[in-house]
Amino acid sequence: MILMNRRGLIVYGTMLLLLCVGAHAQIGKKATRPLPPFVEMMPGATKMTNSAFSNEMREGGTVVAGVEQPAAAILSFYRASMQRNGLTPGAETTTPRGAVLLKALSADGKRELRLEVNPPKSTRVIIQLNYVVNK
Repeated sequence: MILMNRRGLIVYGTMLLLLCVGAHAQIGKKATRPLPPFVEMMPGATKMTNSAFSNEMREGGTVVAGVEQPAAAILSFYRASMQRNGLTPGAETTTPRGAVLLKALSADGKRELRLEVNPPKSTRVIIQLNYVVNK
C-alpha cells in the first residue's frame, strides 16, 4: 500500500473532484492565461496567484493580488471598472471577519465578477477577483 502525505491527498482529491465535474484544471504555467477584458487589474496591484478553469458550461478563474491603497479606493476603482465593462455592481456586503464583497453581473447574465477586499494587515490590502463567463 502506498502512503501519501497530506498535500498529496489534497492534490489527488482536488484532481478527482475536477474530473468528476468535467472541469479542466490549469495548473502551474498554464494557469497564467490572460484575464478576460472585463477583469481589470487595479494600477499598482501585484498578482500573487492566478488560476483558471473551463468546462462545458462556463469558464473563469481567480486572481489574488496585493494593493497598497485603502479599501475605499479599491472599491471605488472596481465599481467604476465594472460599470465601464458593462457589468452592474450590486450592494457591498461585509463578512463577519471584515472582508468587503462586491458582485457585478452583465445584463445578459453571462459574465460575473466578484471582488473580495480583505482587511489590511499592513499597508498592503489583499484582494481576490473571481470571474465567470457562461458559454
